[in-house]
Amino acid sequence: MKGTTTLKQIEANRRNAIKSTGPVTEDGKTIVSKNALKHGLLSQASISEVDEKKSELANLFQEMCEKFKPEGELEKMLVDRIASCFWRLKRSVQIESAILSEVDRYPGHSNSLSGAFKYNLAEFITTLNRYESMIERSFYKALHELQRVQAERNGLPTRLPIAIDVAVEDVEK
Repeated sequence: MKGTTTLKQIEANRRNAIKSTGPVTEDGKTIVSKNALKHGLLSQASISEVDEKKSELANLFQEMCEKFKPEGELEKMLVDRIASCFWRLKRSVQIESAILSEVDRYPGHSNSLSGAFKYNLAEFITTLNRYESMIERSFYKALHELQRVQAERNGLPTRLPIAIDVAVEDVEK
């Protein structure tokens, strides 16, 4: 019977599970903690351990602080959010470039790539673009909120965000 697990298999699985203790050393635990990381766009950490340097992110934050001159914790948090989104958008472009350059390494790739790989690649690029759009919205939301808070602090009139109502009219009228 296909798809049915026997009692003997279940017992063997339980015995084997007892033997598996997972990583023991700190290095091993650190390595497996990143097993699910695919691209890092949604990670809590702003820096991936691969090619990014903390000093580059710190420099970006410093540049943003010089440009926006935040005062108070709220403005600093918004500048930090802007820098973080900017960093992730840069990462997104690098990821897409790396993927496409890898595909381009193989001459005649459009004919030689298997259908499943083409589908997975297209699905990954679509997902990457969706994440990129989400990060971009967050970037502009933080930027506009910072501009609004700073205008209010400086006694300038502030405008509410513009909401665009897009109604689809009945085409059969």
